[in-house]
Amino acid sequence: MARIAPLLKALATLQSRELGVFRGAASHPFLIFCALLLATQPASATFLVTLVGLVVFVPLASDPLRRVPPERLKRFPLSAGDFLRLRFLSLLTSPMPWAVAALLVWGRREHRLLALGLGLATLLVNLGPLLKRLPSPEKRLPIPRIRLSSPMALLVLKSLRERLHVLDPYLALLLALSGLAFRLKAPAPPGMNLGITLLILMALAALAFQGFVQDREIRRYERWPLPFWQVLLAKDLTFLLLVGLLVAPFAPLPGLAGAWALLAAGRHSSLVKPLDHPRWRFVITPSPGAAAGSLVALGLSFALIHAWPWPGLALCGVAWGLSLAWGHRRLQSSR
Repeated sequence: MARIAPLLKALATLQSRELGVFRGAASHPFLIFCALLLATQPASATFLVTLVGLVVFVPLASDPLRRVPPERLKRFPLSAGDFLRLRFLSLLTSPMPWAVAALLVWGRREHRLLALGLGLATLLVNLGPLLKRLPSPEKRLPIPRIRLSSPMALLVLKSLRERLHVLDPYLALLLALSGLAFRLKAPAPPGMNLGITLLILMALAALAFQGFVQDREIRRYERWPLPFWQVLLAKDLTFLLLVGLLVAPFAPLPGLAGAWALLAAGRHSSLVKPLDHPRWRFVITPSPGAAAGSLVALGLSFALIHAWPWPGLALCGVAWGLSLAWGHRRLQSSR
């Protein structure tokens, strides 16, 4: 036990630091909306909070030992019994077992059923490292590889890969799937499509305010054979692609207007205040004021679309184009 105690202490410290990353989620537009809804209409916010919990569950329940490089772990003089004890005791450094225990002790009957489900899911998630030791099949399915030669296409693909390594798109995907499931079960009530579109845009809003996700060094794009406006356009096209795919079954016209409004409102924060974002966490805006600004931009765009559909869409598109030109001039002048 004495040999694994330093490792357990180090894992607990790492878990504490990772939980500290979630404190910055107070600057996420969707989470601010959930907090306001929870304070005013708790019953209406329950489903949205549950979706957020489902998205956050996987990174919180993942194997704590994955944070230790395998080559470094092999240097410790651990026997097979020590490693097995470390494997199970490391789960106690994760917040999920404690959350399950709290629900089992103090929760109601439905909470205890939820706790059992979370506990089982946590065990299944942590079985991955053990299953890796099983022999893999010799024959694997061929995976087609797409070869791209255009710098613009490569940049769009790179930006899409970065965005798929944060939690925001998956929260938006759960919202879209929930809306589709409800429509299959019963006729959509008036305003439902618009409401789902608004929730999806709020879930993705932080991506518009932090266009260079996990890519704080904007200067590296000076080496690309592209002008700055094309770099910004590639980033924006990735965001518009995500929004378009998710809002297409609901309200595509307000969705496009809202996406343009978010990109225009978030251009300054994206270029002036870029932040580093860990993988599998929510992207946060630079401040709660920026998150509130994203909600205001969405409200204005939806009001314009409601009053003048096509002129309102054109105004949002013009605002986005002007922000693109401003971003190009700013990067060009600071070169």
